[in-house]
Amino acid sequence: MPPPPAPEVAASDPDLAVRARLNAILLDGVILGLATGVLLGLLGTAARSPDALLLIFGLQFLYFFALEAATGQTVGKRAFHVRVVALDGTPVTTR
Repeated sequence: MPPPPAPEVAASDPDLAVRARLNAILLDGVILGLATGVLLGLLGTAARSPDALLLIFGLQFLYFFALEAATGQTVGKRAFHVRVVALDGTPVTTR
């Protein structure tokens, strides 16, 4: 079942679109921060070690790439009705 269409915020008010994107990235940052903290705690890795940096960057890449490739939205973007699409409005591909 496809998600309901997002409201056309960008066309009516660019300020609302910018705020929605900022709120979405903040929510995604909180989610990634919590997930990273839990994983670092479980693995017992120091926060400034090379392994931790690799984990942080890898987790961030997988989070954004996997969710945007699958649905065009991360959790934050879904919460604030922001969608990643191609220039012609079609869903994005992994390419």
